[in-house]
Amino acid sequence: MTKRLSIIIPVYNAESFIEKCLRSCAEQDISPREYEIIVINDGSKDNSHQIINSVIKEYLNFVYIDKPNGGVSSARNAGLDIAIGEYVWFVDADDWIEENCLRFLLDTMKNDNLDALQINAKEVAINGDITPYYLRKQDSSPILTPDIYLKTGYFEGYAHMTISRKSIIEKYNIRFNQSIKMREDLLFNLEVASYTERIQRLNINPYYYYIREFSASVLHDKDSNLPLLNEIRNLEKQNILKEFNEWLIPDYLYDHINQNIFDISKLIEELKFNGYRRVKFSPDSKLKVKLFFAFYNINFHLTLYLFHYMKIMRRQFKVIHNIENKQLLLG
Repeated sequence: MTKRLSIIIPVYNAESFIEKCLRSCAEQDISPREYEIIVINDGSKDNSHQIINSVIKEYLNFVYIDKPNGGVSSARNAGLDIAIGEYVWFVDADDWIEENCLRFLLDTMKNDNLDALQINAKEVAINGDITPYYLRKQDSSPILTPDIYLKTGYFEGYAHMTISRKSIIEKYNIRFNQSIKMREDLLFNLEVASYTERIQRLNINPYYYYIREFSASVLHDKDSNLPLLNEIRNLEKQNILKEFNEWLIPDYLYDHINQNIFDISKLIEELKFNGYRRVKFSPDSKLKVKLFFAFYNINFHLTLYLFHYMKIMRRQFKVIHNIENKQLLLG
């Protein structure tokens, strides 16, 4: 029997957060018979398993998977494999959703015949401060085709900000790439978006995104961007929405260079090997990205060495500044 929605929640060592997350999803304004909440415990080593079991006994619409650790993409894929909802929404175990938000979201999807709906979120700091999540475009969009949606800069790749039609995911066998460790959701949502006919952004904030000090989205792996860039280029080669290259490639390539600049000889060889010489950027790109690639496109080597030198000087300035501050405090 098909449900209106499948909420998929991957869990790994989330004992401090998972109960709030589960209850926010379960205590909503539609009948439990209309949707399912799929919880995947991805080999947690804390008390997440016990907490999940104690909570889901109180409700009728939970589906629980307890599996060996395989990473967040593996867990989300396991949820997709069994989901029976008309739409799917991915919620992280340390986050939660607004009370009484599901009816509005699902009615919007149905009434406007949307294939994908993107929303905004509230960002929750460790100290409890709540602010709207910053997006490149903050306003709502009309209902658009995916090429126009990307060209106009509305697209965001975050899994928790997108509700998608399940039949598109199944028809094209779209799954999370388990070889990508950072922003794997961006690739997934790009591929989903490429097969939609009607996609929209609403500037509403029904999702609470908790910023953990040591979460994967905060701790950037310096080697994480190049595999992502290569997969984006693979999508481009498949003629899937080439427009996103105008802003996405420069941003992520800049991030990769920024993280690896101190190993400049390796970086140069790596970039040469992968064919990153000239890069287009759009007017929507950040100013620092536009300035960097304006020089990068003129002189590949010189730009990297200048950037390397600037990073060294900035690091030395920080050291001197910190020493002076300590002297002032001690003096």
